[in-house]
Amino acid sequence: MKKESKKTATKSLRSKPNAKSPLTKATSKGDLLKETEASVLSLEQISQLTEEIKSSPKFYNNIPKLLAQYTYIDSSNIEDITKARKLTKLLFKVFKKLLTEGRLSFTARDTADKKQISSWLRARYEAFKIELLLSLQIVELHQESKYYKLDILDIVIKLIKLESSHCGPAGTEPYFATKLYRSLLLTLLQTGDEKNSLKDGTIDNYLILEFKEVLFQYQDLKYYFFHEIQQELNSTQLENKVLAFSNYLTLLYDQPIYEDFDNAEYLVEYVPKLAKTELHFKLAFEKCWLGLLNWNISFAQNQTVLGLVHKRLLPFMENQQQLMDFLTDTYDLGFENNHVNTCILSLNGLFELMKNYNLEYPDFFTKLYRILNPDLLHSPHKTRFFRMLDIFLTGDYLSSTMIASFIKKLARLSLTAPISGIVIVIPFIYNLLRRHPACMVLIHNPNPAENYQDPYDDNETDPDNTRAIESSVWELETLATHYHPNIASLAKIFSQPFHKYSYNLEDFLDWDCAKLLDGELSKKYKTEAGLEFEPVDRVFGAESEEAQLKAQREVYMSGWVW
Repeated sequence: MKKESKKTATKSLRSKPNAKSPLTKATSKGDLLKETEASVLSLEQISQLTEEIKSSPKFYNNIPKLLAQYTYIDSSNIEDITKARKLTKLLFKVFKKLLTEGRLSFTARDTADKKQISSWLRARYEAFKIELLLSLQIVELHQESKYYKLDILDIVIKLIKLESSHCGPAGTEPYFATKLYRSLLLTLLQTGDEKNSLKDGTIDNYLILEFKEVLFQYQDLKYYFFHEIQQELNSTQLENKVLAFSNYLTLLYDQPIYEDFDNAEYLVEYVPKLAKTELHFKLAFEKCWLGLLNWNISFAQNQTVLGLVHKRLLPFMENQQQLMDFLTDTYDLGFENNHVNTCILSLNGLFELMKNYNLEYPDFFTKLYRILNPDLLHSPHKTRFFRMLDIFLTGDYLSSTMIASFIKKLARLSLTAPISGIVIVIPFIYNLLRRHPACMVLIHNPNPAENYQDPYDDNETDPDNTRAIESSVWELETLATHYHPNIASLAKIFSQPFHKYSYNLEDFLDWDCAKLLDGELSKKYKTEAGLEFEPVDRVFGAESEEAQLKAQREVYMSGWVW
């Protein structure tokens, strides 16, 4: 029997290569085997030993026998995993009873025997938690393994609640089981496979998605989530930082951190005051994010973080100026790599800081002008950019030379832009011209130079030196003959007197090719649509040559007979 047990142990959950538990190991595999002559038990025997433990303290020695069963679980065997699920649930019931009855803790006034028994039980409980965390790291060879991990996640959350209620200071003094929670977080952040990473830098990890539902339900879990992670940013447990950040991002990228702090729910009955204070929550949130942003994350993750800044980060930070360095660095990096999306997303965060904290950015309009490149009107973030640009170019203090450069650059970009981009550019330029009448010379110059040549320098990066004010927006005249009738009719507004009020830009920002196409398909025509300039009676010619000559003008394909 011993020989068989040894062979089985080589494939056990505990012998998984590189498996580590964040908890300090109180009891090793050898210790468990020395404590009892353990052997492989059936489910019936496991259930019997569990009932004996719950019936009387004299059967506490059954606990090591049950814990030793993890040694014989083969993670590739469905029956063994099913057995492990049953074993784990039964052991949870045992330790739940012990925790509730206060068997795992003692006071100075307790007897020596009581202290010894409590210490012994506590060591067995620590060994049980280690087995749970190790089991979260097993390789998933079948569906049963996923169910097993979900069971473990549910059990660990319940143990956190039990520990917080029964293992803290006496009475109703606030306490939270931070050690176990930290160990769970470090383990979860290292679960999953990088092959399941998504384009936005998140990851398809069912354990993280399951934990997410619990995390956002309780405010104390959210506070200690940020508090514990920011203390373990350099932990050896977070070896794969790209995977850890993918899991972290998956938890937070699409959820508001909180909506009503004062009416939040808590997992623990007696919550420490720090977790109930909004100031301390914001500080923990801020430190956690700032620490994580120092990691060497992937490009996709960086893009996703930039998209979260204005709605998911800044509103929940106590010192929002702390993000200035990150945003300015990524803004400059976007120009260095000629990546317009990075520039737009960084600018969005910088705009929030400018609006709320009077952030000053050197050469702001020069950098803003550099964003206007052919990729802009193809970008999925162009609507966000034009909303900001409309605000930036509102001030009366801006020179007509600078405004003319922006108008001319946008007109030039519209020549090669998709329909969804041109629809935004035309009303945007119209509004700029109404707002800055000194630039009207771009569409009506009463004193044109002889032998006129366009002086505009398209390669100049400084909007004050492009000579756009000496140019004209002949590009808009070109758009008046655009192949799409909506674009052509919209561009003709520049050839009419400027009596029309400024456009509401929001009416044009959400247009795309699909909407324009749907609009054309849903049109109701009063007459039949013309397919040819000259009407014809027949497609092919007549069979006889005489009839062919007679019907020459009425045949679409003369010389062909059907």
